Amino acid sequence: MLVFIAIVSAITMLLTVFSSLVIIKRIKRTQSKLTDNTKRWVISALSSVETRLRYQSDLSDPGNNNFIVLATRDRARLFQATVRSIKMHEPDAKVIVVDVGSSDNTASIISSLFDEGLVFASIRHQIDTVPQWQKGYAIHEAWRMCALMNPRSITVIDDDMLVTQPFLTKCMHLCTEDSRIKVVALHRDQLQERNHPSTDQMHFDGQTIQLGKTFNGAAFYMPFETLRQWGPPPIDEGINDYSVEDWYYSRALHAPDSFAAFLSCVSEQNNVVSLREAEE
Repeated sequence: MLVFIAIVSAITMLLTVFSSLVIIKRIKRTQSKLTDNTKRWVISALSSVETRLRYQSDLSDPGNNNFIVLATRDRARLFQATVRSIKMHEPDAKVIVVDVGSSDNTASIISSLFDEGLVFASIRHQIDTVPQWQKGYAIHEAWRMCALMNPRSITVIDDDMLVTQPFLTKCMHLCTEDSRIKVVALHRDQLQERNHPSTDQMHFDGQTIQLGKTFNGAAFYMPFETLRQWGPPPIDEGINDYSVEDWYYSRALHAPDSFAAFLSCVSEQNNVVSLREAEE
């Protein structure tokens, strides 16, 4: 029986690798035949499929670990406040920090927070090797780490946000209550209401929860089934609307019966200009 299971697993892995190679070959052929705009769309679609094939099998069965991922660079004070706000309201969450090339004292702050038990694990990059605002890289790395530890969910929060109330239990119940909920966006204000308008709603625990087809990537929760279905965002195309994480997942939400639920559990820290805005 064990031999049979091993053979089936090996065949499944070989089929996955073969499918990925076929898709990559098709991408290369497509590049030489299509106009720029059409090429970009087709490559994105094929890359998304290839991404799912590559990473879908990484996840085992769902467990009890809720991971929260932060990507940061040169924002030691802001990032530390974000971590402390997370652990204040979600003390059992496992915080993973991806330092994408800090030159300030971020590394020592991470070490201090680790010693305090506030950071579960961290990944560091050399300076100027990864753009601060391409969270796709950080999500990829955290994904690989989390996949080894039976995740129940992964939440991504920017390093300039503050968690203002507990959210994990409510997010889990929302996704369980309504199978249409694939993502829960945690940051909601007037700007987000304008940029990401609600298109539907649900009633939950005496409240009306707004639903939409796009969301802001500053803070969002993804349950296990969504993680397994969609995988991490593709990073091969660099910085554009096909690889930035919220656009990637927002495109996936355009499938029938797929929505983001909107909560307001996270707020921006005051007077913050992102590094992306500063560099522009």
